[in-house]
Amino acid sequence: IILKCKAMFPVGTIYFKGKVFTSGMLVRITTLQKRTIEGEIIGKNDREVLCIITKEHIIAHEIEKIEDMTVLA
Repeated sequence: IILKCKAMFPVGTIYFKGKVFTSGMLVRITTLQKRTIEGEIIGKNDREVLCIITKEHIIAHEIEKIEDMTVLA
């Protein structure tokens, strides 16, 4: 399943509010709806949708609907 996600979200570098994130980074995302998502970046596609794998889910989320993204240690 993860290989299919990597094929669907092939772009490994994400630019967000002046910061650079890459595939494999552990991040905490806060959405415009104030939902918090923590997980590993798989990648993004040409429609500006980010794919993240968490402990329980694989989530695709529109970058324009993300309020904040920070790297976890």
